[in-house]
This record gives sequence, structure tokens and C-alpha cells, in this order.
Amino acid sequence: MITALIKKVKLFSEIALSIVFVYSIVVLIATVGFYLTPSTIELLIKVTDVAIYIYIFQELLRFIFAQKKVNHLKERWLELAVSFLMVLLLISPSFLSDLLAKNFPTLNLVEIHSIYLTFIDLVIIVLFLLKSTKYLDSVLKLNLHPSALFALSFALIIFTGSIFLSLLEATVLSETTSYLDALFTSTSAVCVTGLVVHNTATHFTFFGQVVILLLIQIGGLGVMTLTTFFTAIIAGGLSVKVRFLMREYLSQLSVSSVANLLRKILLYTFTIEGIGALLLFFFNQKADNNNFFDRIFNSIFHSISAFCNAGFSTYENGLMQDYIQNNYFYLSVIMLLIVLGGLGFIVLAELQQLFKFKNWKRWNYIIRDKFSVTTKIVLITTFFLITFGSLFIFILSLSDKTSISSIFNTFFHSVFLSVTSRTAGFNTVSIELISVPTAFIVIFLMWVGASPGSTGGG
Repeated sequence: MITALIKKVKLFSEIALSIVFVYSIVVLIATVGFYLTPSTIELLIKVTDVAIYIYIFQELLRFIFAQKKVNHLKERWLELAVSFLMVLLLISPSFLSDLLAKNFPTLNLVEIHSIYLTFIDLVIIVLFLLKSTKYLDSVLKLNLHPSALFALSFALIIFTGSIFLSLLEATVLSETTSYLDALFTSTSAVCVTGLVVHNTATHFTFFGQVVILLLIQIGGLGVMTLTTFFTAIIAGGLSVKVRFLMREYLSQLSVSSVANLLRKILLYTFTIEGIGALLLFFFNQKADNNNFFDRIFNSIFHSISAFCNAGFSTYENGLMQDYIQNNYFYLSVIMLLIVLGGLGFIVLAELQQLFKFKNWKRWNYIIRDKFSVTTKIVLITTFFLITFGSLFIFILSLSDKTSISSIFNTFFHSVFLSVTSRTAGFNTVSIELISVPTAFIVIFLMWVGASPGSTGGG
């Protein structure tokens, strides 16, 4: 009898949570994607309060009917923490609004309430998605081939991104984005190709650019990488099925090494992108009309876009912008990020061994005996492609219309073109002006592309 009641409570909680999740998605799309009137915002806030009550009630029921309350607290600590946050917001509904008004005096009441709604909805949506990762084993029971599962995950993210990019507030007031263009842009961002049908800087609003940035990050890392990582964090480990699935996805021979590599992938990605963003911010003093916020966002955007080999830019003329084109330090950071992202996570994991020693003899031993065949091939191929690509482009560019003032400038931009041609898609010279022989070199580099398992490997 008690077991049956517990099952009914669990079913009710799952249904209630799903309803709140769907409602949060609808409200989030309405809030960030459309221009709403103050009365509509007020109505949404009142309905959202009801959704919060439902969420807290179903979590309370789960706890009351839990047979082992200590284990319940350990398993659902994240949901309970969010419930506590929701209770605080209900007790003091004006706290977040007052905090925003105090720190951002330029915001009007509608904008403050919109931010409040967006915050609440995002918390619920992210929580639901994180907890949904525990059902990854159930998805695997469908017996889909790993390749089909990866393709479906990318298709889902592309479709979701296209919906958000087609919203009114994703595009500046003077422009419009058809669904086909939104779908193309979303596909290009997730598959990190860098091809665009609209200028990212002038056509999309800040919201639209943030959507593109998230799509680039998800596409560069891989949907399954993120999903499996959060499965390990939330569920406390990976099942055998998931480990075998990710072994194939990450091209690993050992199942036991999957979880460790996943942690390293996330660590390397956010560490490299974070350092890259700081360096780009520091070397971009004259840009963005000295707007501090713009400099921060553009630095983060270009760091992620470069490391993920995406080629998207928030500058109107891309990296051909006046204050960027001959900023050697800035472009050098971009090149370094492109190369690191294009090497692949397995190669980066093995390169980490070198930082443990300062002895060159020890380095020689590690490179000779510890590096895998894959790492050696990737490093040698990358070196020769960049080196010979740069030399050929430089020699041919001396007679091209792209030859820039001095020999050093021409050589520097030849190196940049060699690096970016393989997969990134950035450019500091007009591609339409390069000669046919140079174009063939670029085509060859594009054909080879980045190494398997890298952000550029898609």
C-alpha cells in the first residue's frame, strides 16, 4: 500500500515538474524573444509564482514520502537547493528587482521584470535538463547506433538554436531573419563552420549573439560530451553502457579512461578559453570605443569562437577591422587558440605531461616513449601544414594584391591564413583578392582540416 502511494507521488511529481518545465520554456521564449507590454509581463510574473509553488510542493512531497531521507537529500541536493532559493524569492519577491535596480539604474521596470522572469525560467530549465541526463541509459535501450545518437543530438541542438535565432529580439529592429536563415546560422554555429548569411555584428542583437556563442560552445565540445559529463556529476558516475558509447565517440581504447578524459576535456576547454579571453581583453585596449562591457563580451566571444574553430566574429568587418588587422599580439592569441582547439583533446591530455618536467631530456623521453602514435602524427602534421602552408602563401602573396605594406606584415598574415584555413574560417585579408595559386593552397589546407576528436573535427 505504501509502495503504491510512493509510486503515485513520484508520478505526480514527475508530471508536475514536466508541466513547470514546459511552461518555463514558453515563458522564456516569450520574454527574451518578443517585445512584451508591461501588463503582459506582470501577468507572466503572477503565473510564474504559481509555477514556483507547484515546483516547491512536488519537491516537498518527494521528501515527505522518501523512504530513506538521508539518501534522498544526497540524490536530490540540487533540486532542494533550488527549492530553497525559490522560497526566498517568494518571501522577498522584490529582492532581485531591487538588486538589479540598484546596480543597473539605467534599466526600466519592464527590463528588470524581464530579467527576473528569465532568471527563474533558466534555473528551472537548466535544472530539469541536468536531471534528465540520468535517463541517458533509457535512451540507449532504443538500440540506436552511436553515430545515429550523436547525429540526433546535434539535430536537436540545431533545431533549438534556429527557434531562438528566429525570434524578434534576436535580430536588430531594422532587420528580419527568416527561419531558413536562422536554421542555416544555427547549423553553421553548431557544426563550427563559420559560414554566415548575415553579419553577426550588425544583424543580430546581443541576445542573438549570445545564442550563437552557446551554439558554438556546444558544437565545439559535442552534445554527448556535455551530456555525459553532467550525467557523471549529477548521477554520481557513468554506467557501463554510457562508458562504451563514449569510448567510441572519443576514440578511446579503454573504457576506464572515458570518465577521466571527459573531466580533462571540460577542464582544458574552459581553462584555455578563459586565459584566451583575458589575453584578448588585454591586447584589445583601443577597440570597442573603450566600452568595458563590449570588450569583455567580444573577448569571450572570440576566444570561444577561435578555440572551437568556428570563425564567427562580433566585429563588423571580422578580423579585418582596422584596430584588429595589424594587432599582432591579438591575432597571435587567436592563432594559438585555433591551433590548440584543432589539436584535439587527446593530444592536449598527452601534452600536459610535459608541464610536469623542466628537464629537456625528460621531455625527449616522454615525446619518444609516452606519446601515442595519434599524438605524434597530429603534432607532426600540424607543424608541417602550418609551416609549409605559410611559406607557400607568403611566396605567392609577394605578387598578390593581398601583399600588405611590409615583408613582415605579409609574412605574418600568411601564417595567419595558413593557420585559419584548415578549419577556423577567420580572415585578416580579403579572400577574393588572393591569386589562384594561393587559393589552391588554401583549398588544400581546408581539405585536410583539423585533427579527429578536436573542436574543429565537429
